[in-house]
Amino acid sequence: MKTRLRRPGTWAALSVALLASFAPRAFAHQGHHHGKEATHLADPSVAPQTAALKSAGETYAKEVQLIFLNKCMDCHGAHPRYPWYHAIPGIKQFIDRDIGEAREHLDFTNGFPFQSHASPSEDLAAIRTSVGNGSMPPFAYRLLHPASRLTADEKTVVNRWLDQAELALK
Repeated sequence: MKTRLRRPGTWAALSVALLASFAPRAFAHQGHHHGKEATHLADPSVAPQTAALKSAGETYAKEVQLIFLNKCMDCHGAHPRYPWYHAIPGIKQFIDRDIGEAREHLDFTNGFPFQSHASPSEDLAAIRTSVGNGSMPPFAYRLLHPASRLTADEKTVVNRWLDQAELALK
């Protein structure tokens, strides 16, 4: 009788490959808007810093940034923590493409206001929508990373900050 060797994680790798083939845009940001010129960069000369906006940035750094670091920065930050299956050919390219697209839409790396191809108001509205409807992270990502969803307490903190930041932009 032959003994078959099984590598741990073979089914997980196969699942990721199947997700990649059946849902080619599964990890990508939903509802994005390509074709817009960069209207805002995290640069004080582009977005004038009012006292209220500066305060919103400080609140972000103190209360929200850690939440985004733990839940969002793997796709929307400069230094993603890659999962073990990132080394699998084909899947690596899929993940790299989706991370590149996510950062193009919204990059949290340098704090608030964020680097984006939208205005800060549009960024805040997109974040509020994603927090409200649970569309981020995308479903396929959540399958393999169940702890990536915001908790109720984290949503409360983010929404409170969104209120402050939106008021600062008015």
